Amino acid sequence: MSVQAVVLGVGAVGSRAARQLVSTDLITRTFVADADNRQARAVAESLGPGATAVDYEVGAPPPPGDIVVLAGPAGSHATA
Repeated sequence: MSVQAVVLGVGAVGSRAARQLVSTDLITRTFVADADNRQARAVAESLGPGATAVDYEVGAPPPPGDIVVLAGPAGSHATA
């Protein structure tokens, strides 16, 4: 089974979540995205081959994934 994860927001909390996902055997790929695309690339590089940075624009739909972690700052999540 192939499971892909997406982490939106790679500050302190999101980076830790991405690290946990990359180290989980069930997860085959972890995509990381942030409003600061340079930060996302730096985090993905630090996590190794299991992580891939995705350019992301705030308000755009997240990349597709089986698991999505929203780790943006408080108040940054849209309401229903």
